[in-house]
Amino acid sequence: MFTPAPHAPADVADGDSLPSVACVAVGGGVRAAGGDIFYFSSWPATGRVAAGEERVLRCAVSDAASITLTWHLDGRPLTYSSRRRVRGGARGTADLVISRATPEDTGEYTCIAHNTTSGFALTSLPATLTVLWVGEESRVVLADPKEKGALRSGSSVKLRCRVEGGPDLYYVWYRNGEAADGVKGISVSRKRLSISNYDAATHNGVYTCSASVYKPPGVPLPSAPPLTVTTTHTPLTLALKDSKVPDIEVAPASLVVGGGRRAMLHCHYRGSTNLTWYLNGAGPLTNSSRHVLLRNGSLVVQAASVGDEGVYTCKGRLKDRPYSSSYAATLTLAYLDTNSPPTLEPGPNLRNIHVVGAGGRLKVLCLPPAGLPRPRASWVAVALKEDEGGAGVDNRGGAELLVEDVSYAHAGNYTCVASNLAGNSSVSLQLVVTRKPHAQLVTAPLEVLEEETARLECRVDASSRPYTNVTWTRNGSPVSVDDYRISVSGMEEGVTEGVSVLRIRWARLTDAGDYVCVVNTLGHPPAATTPVRLAVTERLKFSPLPRDTRVEVGANLSIPCEARGADSPVTTWHRISHQALASLPEHMASLEGRLEITGAELEDAGRYMCVAASSQGAINVTITLSVIESPVLEWVTQGPVLVDRGDTLLLECFARGSPQPSIHWDYNHTTNAFDPERVKLYGNGTLQVSEVRWEDGGMYGCTAGNMVGLARAEIAVTVTGDSSQLLGRTVGVAVGGAAAYIALVGAMLIYCRQRRHRLKQPSPQHARGGVVGGQAATRIGRLDPPCHVQLSQVSTHTLATSTHLGLSQASTKTLGGSSASTRHSSPLQPNSSPSPQSGLPTGLSEHLSHPTQDKPTIQRENLQILLTLGHGEFGEVQLARLRNPKDETPGEEAPPDPDSLVMVKVISTRDESQLAEVCREAAMFGGPPHPSLVSTIAFCTAHTPHLLLTQYTDWGDLKQFLLATRKESPRPVGSLRPPPLALSHALSLALQVGVAAEPTHANRNMTTLSLLVYSRLARPLRGLEFLSGRRHIHRDVAARNCLVTSSLQVKLAAPALTRDAYSSEYHTYRNQVVPVRWLAPEALLEEEHSMKSSVFSWAWLVWEVLTQAAIPHADLTDHQVVVAAERGELRCTAPPKTPPELEALLMACWQVSPKARPSISVMVDALKALT
Repeated sequence: MFTPAPHAPADVADGDSLPSVACVAVGGGVRAAGGDIFYFSSWPATGRVAAGEERVLRCAVSDAASITLTWHLDGRPLTYSSRRRVRGGARGTADLVISRATPEDTGEYTCIAHNTTSGFALTSLPATLTVLWVGEESRVVLADPKEKGALRSGSSVKLRCRVEGGPDLYYVWYRNGEAADGVKGISVSRKRLSISNYDAATHNGVYTCSASVYKPPGVPLPSAPPLTVTTTHTPLTLALKDSKVPDIEVAPASLVVGGGRRAMLHCHYRGSTNLTWYLNGAGPLTNSSRHVLLRNGSLVVQAASVGDEGVYTCKGRLKDRPYSSSYAATLTLAYLDTNSPPTLEPGPNLRNIHVVGAGGRLKVLCLPPAGLPRPRASWVAVALKEDEGGAGVDNRGGAELLVEDVSYAHAGNYTCVASNLAGNSSVSLQLVVTRKPHAQLVTAPLEVLEEETARLECRVDASSRPYTNVTWTRNGSPVSVDDYRISVSGMEEGVTEGVSVLRIRWARLTDAGDYVCVVNTLGHPPAATTPVRLAVTERLKFSPLPRDTRVEVGANLSIPCEARGADSPVTTWHRISHQALASLPEHMASLEGRLEITGAELEDAGRYMCVAASSQGAINVTITLSVIESPVLEWVTQGPVLVDRGDTLLLECFARGSPQPSIHWDYNHTTNAFDPERVKLYGNGTLQVSEVRWEDGGMYGCTAGNMVGLARAEIAVTVTGDSSQLLGRTVGVAVGGAAAYIALVGAMLIYCRQRRHRLKQPSPQHARGGVVGGQAATRIGRLDPPCHVQLSQVSTHTLATSTHLGLSQASTKTLGGSSASTRHSSPLQPNSSPSPQSGLPTGLSEHLSHPTQDKPTIQRENLQILLTLGHGEFGEVQLARLRNPKDETPGEEAPPDPDSLVMVKVISTRDESQLAEVCREAAMFGGPPHPSLVSTIAFCTAHTPHLLLTQYTDWGDLKQFLLATRKESPRPVGSLRPPPLALSHALSLALQVGVAAEPTHANRNMTTLSLLVYSRLARPLRGLEFLSGRRHIHRDVAARNCLVTSSLQVKLAAPALTRDAYSSEYHTYRNQVVPVRWLAPEALLEEEHSMKSSVFSWAWLVWEVLTQAAIPHADLTDHQVVVAAERGELRCTAPPKTPPELEALLMACWQVSPKARPSISVMVDALKALT
């Protein structure tokens, strides 16, 4: 049982939400017989509208499935016309638009939702529409007495104002052009005027009235809306004969005259009467160039102009009598609104052209513009037979052009002319007659193989473009040509007969379905062909494609090989030996498409083929299996080694491994410090030193390394000779070392005491709360770090060589020892400068720039770990403080900004592909600094684990910043969290990623969008374009991979910064972990990354900033996002309150086709245009 909801109040606007709906059932909705539940989400509202104005009545349902919406007026179906039409928007919406309200639109409107499946109908709440209107003419009549002859002096007289309109009218009465309610003895009550004790000298005159639907301000306004104020008045003249006043014979009548034309006002009294004329109370008028007084009392206005408009009063006075008699009339200049030409209803339907199909019906109403007197419209140059149609006039002065059974002979131009005393105005109508369209399918049911091109054709016979448009549908839904794979060709402009071709390149399984060719010609219903079936057969393919793999000796490995096709394929593995297929070894097996390896051996390295076979044929793929082994030192010269001065020193170091490790020697932990004239390095790893000197004694290190790891051995060498010289040198070294140790300890004590004192006092930067260059000026806590801080992952026997991208130099350091960064002046090579040893696999180190001399150094003992930020793609991500070493030699350059915070990525992986990705990341963000990129400070690769040092900002990543600046985010008192983010600041952040510029003092306080954009474009530095210029593509542009400073500077950081913190934003797709919600379709489905795909992701980053870290497509699961992307149904929309200019730019970046998206340079120009 249904219960009607209460009526909406009359002052509620259309579309406003109310707690109730039109009709509700128990449970909150209406359940149709078919099981559907729907209700009215918007419904019409009661209201009032002035005649000639527009009114929109809303109607929408919550569920549009199988629902049709219709309108009723006073319980009967509404007849639609060009003036009353239904405007469709989103599905389930049917708003009624009344473009020009007339009195016949008054009534009760209801919207009816009909379920075509179940037959159930639901009616909305009724809405009453009241049209306010007033007739064009007003007339004053005598109500009491009925006849003028019954008037008597001293009697009572009642007048009535007759005018059509409603529902409520406001009346104004005039006597001789002046307000009547101020005359003695006259009272006004709406449409009635009463005169008590009638006196001829006081009450004789000309009476008029005016009516309006609005309360008048005093006098009617000539610019009032049409049909709301009377414009023509029929007066009533009261002339009671009395011996004391003149007797009027001809009273003046009001005139409307064209500008510059002659006008005559007549007035004549009986008997000997002195007659004078007055204009708006000024006078009397005399003969002049403007006015001429005739002998019979008439007044002639020679050439009427604006100054001649007004109330003309004819006053008569008898000789020797004190009383006079006055009668007035108005002179009004005719006018025509020439700025607004006549209006055609309905208007043109294509490019100012009225298009009608052959055999159809043309009905156009020409409405004249505003004017006085009311203009009349007419059609000229219309040659129509009587049985074909003609032109008529409606009751408003409009002219209707009606043509039945339109033929090609009716095509041409028609002119509507509106005219009155002030002139005329015209408008032209161009009529185009189209022929009935025909469509015939040419293509038979088609079956194509996946990734091939499908071609569908239909023959079209119709009018040429732009009057005809050919579209295609698949399973009843339009086929979108926005997909870069789909195109529709043929039927160009001017072609009436041809073939329309639908091409689908790289066909997908989702493209299968029933296709219909639809020909849409204006003036005719659409012509559609019969459906044709397109079947897409799945190609036999590997999904995913097996890739080259590495395995360590003795490890177990499973290599998957999955194939798909129309029929289920069978996959097997084979080994390729001497260009032929061979059987697998005993410790290998091919099980259900997987290559299972138990205890890998070095002999297993080689090429393997996976073969997939089915009824569709067979395909194969070959991969390379690499068996790797950590370096093992098989033979190393045992130390200590004694060698006489002047002799030859031979040190041997042999290693094995896969790939074959490379051998590197160092002296006292300094590489490349050997004199090339005396030292030779042989390919087998042997080191030969000729003509040994005293200074050649020391520690020689042999390091064998490959992509798997490192192996190292150290050999102590002592040079023997003259014992007295040796003893003296030994004593000198011991005494000097003791003195240096005492001095070092004293210096350390003084430094530690001063540092502890500084930490107890707040720094000036902390007091100001300022930041410099994006690095925090405040200290984190009150830490008093020890003199030697170690990373927990670094063993004590590894080297500490730091390779800087662009400015690098190796330094000597033994972690865990007391010797720190001492630069040796090697006796083997004077003025030698150490160089780094990469320790990377062959081919990977080429991503790094070569080290140069005399540059700052970064050492591991100078990294103080503060906390662990998370776990990234390659290992832990830690926050560290980079300290300045205390024992640098005089004159050496200090590291840049020594007490700054840096982010340390610990590379704990051994996979060569991931190590290559680390090198790509280091090369991407290394090199010359860029204001919109997080620069790589150093890449320490001398030993494992490798360390990647990058910049860090004081407010962390942009994702957490946006979450922290939400208004609803809790903010404890005294917290250092940033303030809530305003819309202007959000727009500034969004624009900085694509166009970054350093902030200046002049623009920090700008809050409007245009000023923020202008300040960022002052120095247009392109972050993403900078990477593109260096042949790098950022594959994960998102808020989580951006860092932000307290001055709202945004810096683009490396992908997968802390993947564990945002693991929910990644999804495993085709054995790869990717951010499916941010990727462009071609990057997700075809792994085609480009600058255009980065533009697509940049738009989502802007979306994140504007929504303060909302998740894109939050209403969909990751799997649903992937499925929608595969079907081409994923839609991207800008968030609410986005400026229209920025919204247009975002929509351009979200185009499905990469070619349709703007480039970075085009985006920069578009952002400049926003100002």
